[in-house]
Amino acid sequence: MKPLILDSALGTELENRGEYLPSFKTSIWSAYSLIHNPEIIKQIHIDNIEAGADVITTSNYQATPELLKREPTAPSYEDLAKKALELCQEAIAYTATDTKIAGCFPPIHVTFRPDLSSKEKKLRKFYSTLGSIYKDHVDVIICETMSSIYEGIIAASTAKDYSDKVWLSWTTRGNKLNRLPSTELLELAITEGLKLDIDCQLVNCVHADTATLAIEKLLKEKSFGIYANSSVYKKNPKICFIPTATGDDASYIENFYKAFNSLECITSHIDFFKRTIDLKPHILDQDIIYVGGGNTKSMLAVWREWGLDSILKEAYENNIIMSGVSAGAICWFEKGITDSYRDSQAILPCLGFVKGICCPHYDEEPERIPYVSKSLKENKIDECIAIEGYCALHLINDKPKYSVSFNKENNAHHVSCKN
Repeated sequence: MKPLILDSALGTELENRGEYLPSFKTSIWSAYSLIHNPEIIKQIHIDNIEAGADVITTSNYQATPELLKREPTAPSYEDLAKKALELCQEAIAYTATDTKIAGCFPPIHVTFRPDLSSKEKKLRKFYSTLGSIYKDHVDVIICETMSSIYEGIIAASTAKDYSDKVWLSWTTRGNKLNRLPSTELLELAITEGLKLDIDCQLVNCVHADTATLAIEKLLKEKSFGIYANSSVYKKNPKICFIPTATGDDASYIENFYKAFNSLECITSHIDFFKRTIDLKPHILDQDIIYVGGGNTKSMLAVWREWGLDSILKEAYENNIIMSGVSAGAICWFEKGITDSYRDSQAILPCLGFVKGICCPHYDEEPERIPYVSKSLKENKIDECIAIEGYCALHLINDKPKYSVSFNKENNAHHVSCKN
């Protein structure tokens, strides 16, 4: 049987072409382009076909009734599914090929969050509606990135009512090898999928270096596929805590070890107020640097005295992840808004790894918003990235990409006199 080549990852391609991609965790991700710039999606389909793809997939992965609630003015998921199908058809007509179309059955809620899935009746209604749109217009229905056996089996069994060819694709992305985000074993998911007598089972959004392990499980299937379009898996990442901003507070260090040892990390910390280790080899051997909160000005002064600032810069340029809270959040920027001084806020020069100015605790400390507003009006700053409590900002290639909220209300903001 000739292997089939699937198309590229849509989100990655949109990002590579400079398209705006809101967070898949809190917004509508690739569906934004489907609504606002569908022509770029058609061009990606054309480029995939011309690159040799045998199958292109409809681009409505993030266009579900649950996720579209985040964008009240968005078209319905039915209309977006029809639009996604039309874009595939137009791309095939343009290239004059017999490329196949895979109609997407996505998870109904946030990717990798099976705990947010819906009840069976609602799921079957959703998938039946998509199936009715695809019927006689697609060559296969692919149930993509299924994070639980429950949702995967409902999706695939419903798809069988609308297509002779059904593919069921699981994801094992997470911190457990060969387990779905639901913690169920991939092997068990495949066994349940076999009972449906569908055309093919796959895995997608898996860590590239664990793809072989997934293939070993998929060999039970007569036909199988794999789409290793995720990051490299680290079973026990090395993470180093730098608590300088609190003067290496012992309780802070203890809490760090409790939290990260429970996540099976290889943990360490650096003391500057006791005997200090050889910094450079230790820092460059880490996967993640995690900096605690406290007095940013004093922390940076100590780091510069020891030369840690230049060592961290080298680590950053070697793709070691930099992270932290409060002082450990703003220190990476050109400047940060700090309360290091007892009686006032201040704009503090920081490490400058990332362009811009950052303000933490934006909604938690009453003086923060007025100080940012005053600084903007007095032209002390042009703009500011403001991070609220219970929220994290994820930067990729030095640019803010995702705001990750730990409850429904909190967010990160780009603040300027314009907004």
